[in-house]
Amino acid sequence: MPDPSAEVRDLDLAALAARLAAIVDADRLLGVLLDHAAEVTGATGAAVLERSALDGLVRIADRDSSLGEQLSIGDVRASLWGVLLGRTQLRWSRRDDAPRPFREVERWDRGAVVRIASRRGPTKLLAVGGPDLDEDVDLRHLQAMADIAAPSIESLELASASRRSQALLRGVTELAGNLGAAVSPTQLLEAITSGLVRLDGIAGARVWAAADVQDPSPVVVAGVEEGARLSGRSIEGRVRRLLDPRTGPAVRSLVESPARIEPDGPLVTLMALSTDPPRALGILHHQPLDELSQGVLASLVTASGPAMREVEMAAERRTLLSGYTRALRPSTRPEGVELAVEHHPNTSAPGSFGGDFYDWFTAGEDQAIVALGDVSGKGINAASAASMVVWSLRAIGGRGAHPTVISHLLNGVVARDLAVDRFVTLALLAVDTTTWESQLLLAGHPSPLLVAGGDVTVVESSPAPPLGVDAVNSAAPPVVFALDRGQALVLFTDGVTDATDATGERYGIDRLRARAERLTAVPTWSAKTLAAGLWHSVHAWAGGPPDDDCAILVVRRPE
Repeated sequence: MPDPSAEVRDLDLAALAARLAAIVDADRLLGVLLDHAAEVTGATGAAVLERSALDGLVRIADRDSSLGEQLSIGDVRASLWGVLLGRTQLRWSRRDDAPRPFREVERWDRGAVVRIASRRGPTKLLAVGGPDLDEDVDLRHLQAMADIAAPSIESLELASASRRSQALLRGVTELAGNLGAAVSPTQLLEAITSGLVRLDGIAGARVWAAADVQDPSPVVVAGVEEGARLSGRSIEGRVRRLLDPRTGPAVRSLVESPARIEPDGPLVTLMALSTDPPRALGILHHQPLDELSQGVLASLVTASGPAMREVEMAAERRTLLSGYTRALRPSTRPEGVELAVEHHPNTSAPGSFGGDFYDWFTAGEDQAIVALGDVSGKGINAASAASMVVWSLRAIGGRGAHPTVISHLLNGVVARDLAVDRFVTLALLAVDTTTWESQLLLAGHPSPLLVAGGDVTVVESSPAPPLGVDAVNSAAPPVVFALDRGQALVLFTDGVTDATDATGERYGIDRLRARAERLTAVPTWSAKTLAAGLWHSVHAWAGGPPDDDCAILVVRRPE
């Protein structure tokens, strides 16, 4: 006989899932989760805790928990480590059995903690407690709540990351420009520190140098601090060791690790600049730095030495920007799929960036997602918008959603977050790598070429508007087909067919198709030779780099 209480729980979880899916604000989402968990368990206090960079816990959401903002976990034997690592769940009914962070907190005689699983970002915990907590609280039900909330939390965090990436890209661009304008080491260091404090999450920056060759005593040579000071004997001692040439790599690594000036105070990260003589960079931040900020800092530190040489300023600006945009490129290629790309952004303006973008990743066990798109416009604003689309595409498509669903959700993101005069064309391909059944969706994007048995044809599909043109996107259904062994799909942006020769004549789709037929007439052709050959043909037709961004992406099923 069915358990009536189980049916009630299922309805309860379904209602929670529907409610969380409609929330677009992270703070409100966590608040709803805590209210629901407290109501179901009878808890008087609840909190969402996040693992910090210093192996502690940070309280990021709270419902009358009385917990502090920073909680210490303890060593690897502590029970909370088992929850953080997904090995166990916790429940206690006596204060003596509570984990250390909860033991001294009022009203946590009873409590329970489960893990909110996430594929990216810091691990989170859902904690509930109080004297009225159900003594036999169902940990499976509480875990189910956390599991339901996890995808929504992750999606909102990825959306936030995409917005941070835009802000960081603009900040790094401005900072790199200021480095190029510097005419002295002092101006360069001032540009670094002033640019850093404008980045999200950084409250202060300072640069020290050794007093002289024989004395590693730190002397401040540049700095910008807002509301807090990068000073004190402990900081100066660490900087002294960083500037001392006798300090070994292992000690240097420890010195550079984030640390607090005082208990519960701000974090300080030290980094050795690649300059001669050596200099130390210190940054002040109240929260652990995310991966984007760390990447910016790493590029900056690597660039600091060459940037000191005035003749290399312009080249260094390109290095900083290129290093950042490379973080948006796909890394691991889907297994069993032959991929090749020729990507030439804003090719007539070396050192700048455009709006063409591409990505590929595995979604689920047997599905590969390949995307090629074009943000309207050029320059840094288009590149920033492209980065936002890439982050959103990974967030939405990484869970194996149908191409139509991905397009619909991306359209909402583009319509909401981009300027009213900016839109995105997209070619989205989902391939089942076991059957090679493929689904192709085009949103305002040029139709690709299908290379099949020596013949090259244009893949026809129902027309659909670009993303962002209308908040309610009526995307056409995807074209469904199967790639046989040795067959390939050639995706490209409009910069390829719009390339013009000296008389103004366009390269066009017919030339592209004819060139693809010649390149694939030889038995030894590959995705790489096809993409390279097509780009060489476009480049030769234009007599050099075309005026617009160009991208060619070839997806081939191996023989």
